[in-house]
Amino acid sequence: MSSIKILLGEREISTHNISKDNILLGRAPEANIFIPNLAVSRKHGRIFKKNNKWYYEDLCSTNGTYINTSRISLCQLSTGLELLIGKCRIIFIESSAPKDTHSSYSINIKKLLEEEDDPKSGQVDETIKFDKTAVIKITPPQNGNVKKQLKAIAYIEIADNKEKINICEEVTYIGKDPECKIRLNGFFIASKHAKIEYDGENIKITALKNFPAVSVNGVKITERVLKKDDYIDIGSYRMRIRFF
Repeated sequence: MSSIKILLGEREISTHNISKDNILLGRAPEANIFIPNLAVSRKHGRIFKKNNKWYYEDLCSTNGTYINTSRISLCQLSTGLELLIGKCRIIFIESSAPKDTHSSYSINIKKLLEEEDDPKSGQVDETIKFDKTAVIKITPPQNGNVKKQLKAIAYIEIADNKEKINICEEVTYIGKDPECKIRLNGFFIASKHAKIEYDGENIKITALKNFPAVSVNGVKITERVLKKDDYIDIGSYRMRIRFF
């Protein structure tokens, strides 16, 4: 019988045998496999069997399903395949051998939720409900601290909403911090996820966080000088650099 393991970090929190050909995963009470993680949608995804093969489908969840750093909507399952749902790792095991079911649904919900809540505020990060919407915010200088302005030779174009941001400062930050000029909302986006540096001639992007990865033209980078029409991916966001 096939099964899945659910881990939080390196700790296994439950094991579930798959006894039906269509099972729902999520935070809704009616889910076949309940995952009490604040980043998991009520109906996050499903595992189903078709033509004697197992598949996973993301059900348009808010924060998505990932394999490594790639967001997926549908994939075929095989033994050992690992999915990332919220902060939980889901490992699929396909086997005809009977499984020990004593640990099924043995989740310490109270303890798990205490670990996931912010101990300072006790509130859910509001960015959990955002996914692909980029909010462009240019913050006015404070206390007379005016950033050095350079002649803009290029701009960043956001694929989702066609916003354009001129690159005319020595450093432009990308992230969900209100101080970032290019502001992205999302559960996995860091306060300052990447930065763009401009010296008047060259424009360079540097990744400040490893997950979700910062990629240029589909290749994960730590640092890269940007060229004409390069596209930048951070999680589910896509941006492109255009030169005047």
